[in-house]
Amino acid sequence: MFDIGFGEMVLLAAIALIAIGPKQLPEVARTVGRVLRELKKAMGEVTDTVANAHSATNNTIQKIQDDVTRSIVAAPDAKPVATASPAPVESATTPSPATEETKS
Repeated sequence: MFDIGFGEMVLLAAIALIAIGPKQLPEVARTVGRVLRELKKAMGEVTDTVANAHSATNNTIQKIQDDVTRSIVAAPDAKPVATASPAPVESATTPSPATEETKS
């Protein structure tokens, strides 16, 4: 999990034995084990939630693709719908006729 070798584990155990003491070491080890187990459980739940959301999204996308494909196949002679072109927009730098009249 942490990519620790045997030598590093022995070193960590020796440091823990010196820092914590032999009386409290088993209790601390149990607590650390519980915490790691809870973290692993929480990570599993998050992973499952993300996987379920991903699967649901993929299913929805697949349904949309199938609907579009069926629509295209069902209407082979359909012609594209003509869309109206947007109205031209006056730029801010072009003076309007009313402003030119007031200037003169």
